[in-house]
Amino acid sequence: MEKENTLFLVFGICIHYTDVRGYEYFNALFLANGVLGVRDLWGNLAVRDSLESVGYLMPRKYVSGAIMDGPFTLLQGTLQPKSTAEATQMVDSLYKKGADFIKVYDDLSKDIYDAIATKCKQLGMPFVGHVPMSISAEYASEMGRKSMEHLNGIWRSCTNKQEAIDSLQQLFKENFLSNNLPAAVNSFTTINGMYSEFYNEAAANEIANTLSKNGTYVTPTLVLIDKHWRRKGGTFLEQKANKYIPENLLTQWNPELSFPEKMFPPATWEAGQELLKTSSKITKIISENGVKLLAGSDCGVSYVTPGFSLHEELNMLVKEGLSNGEALQTATINPAYFFGLADSLGTIAESKYAELVILENNPLDDISNTTSVDAIIKSGKLYNRAQLDSLLSQSAELAGKSEL
Repeated sequence: MEKENTLFLVFGICIHYTDVRGYEYFNALFLANGVLGVRDLWGNLAVRDSLESVGYLMPRKYVSGAIMDGPFTLLQGTLQPKSTAEATQMVDSLYKKGADFIKVYDDLSKDIYDAIATKCKQLGMPFVGHVPMSISAEYASEMGRKSMEHLNGIWRSCTNKQEAIDSLQQLFKENFLSNNLPAAVNSFTTINGMYSEFYNEAAANEIANTLSKNGTYVTPTLVLIDKHWRRKGGTFLEQKANKYIPENLLTQWNPELSFPEKMFPPATWEAGQELLKTSSKITKIISENGVKLLAGSDCGVSYVTPGFSLHEELNMLVKEGLSNGEALQTATINPAYFFGLADSLGTIAESKYAELVILENNPLDDISNTTSVDAIIKSGKLYNRAQLDSLLSQSAELAGKSEL
């Protein structure tokens, strides 16, 4: 970082967990907030490639193209391989289409997970995402997982009640499939409560050592956990960034209006809020054990707004014990190392890409100064604050017109 004429220069910030399918104008929100790189864990490859081909102004995009999951999924449009051979073929197909990594999800069986891991290793392709219920976070890491998101799976490994949690997860699945939703919610609530009640620091250090040894990155998404479980009662209905979000998406985020949140009892929300405290402890421990963290927010859900939420995540990481410099690394050099691009991205140096953010105030003094974006340099071109504000104005206008 270099100081020049009271302005501060940092390499373009990169957010490492987003899901903004169908809202292409959100790209402007990233840029206006100094976010010049995005790892989109469910992005559309054809849309990404089409926008790049016409020089559309947007962050550098790294995209999975699809989510690979099992038959029990709450997500529409996932790839659901029925055999190891089909899983291998799907990975190969995504690789040939230009996917930057493979995203795995909750319901994959162990044999299919292994097939995905093996094929990714053959291709030299990262695979990331959730830890399937069929395996442990330790096993997922040992099989070459590049990153884990939301501490999913890590929560379970940080307890001494893993078998009991596994049984409850199976019960949740059975109740949901039989349409016994109150029982499913009860199982879900109990599981989240157990992550906190039976949190074990020794177990947390053990999984942290495994992740560090295997070079597995972690994206804590603390801002998502925070907002998801504190939004009951209209907590975030009036946040300023909501003006950039279309009304139909705000409706989905409102737990009084959306399913299944509107049927959650108070105990579910209380367990979720305790889970944030547990997540904070885990984040601190894995960081202290040398696990590389990635700044991510899963923007696009639960009042987690594109661009703005990256700064909130950095603040939360500092709150949990990272220095200002370490927090900055989760959004600059760590993403570059993650993709093996540290020779061209991640720091300011001669011959590296001109992807820069100019700040009015020093983030090493106060991490909240990452919001003081004076200008950005994108692909060698300067965009000043007035131009970035124009992007915000256009986004607010589009949000008002959007019927997506």
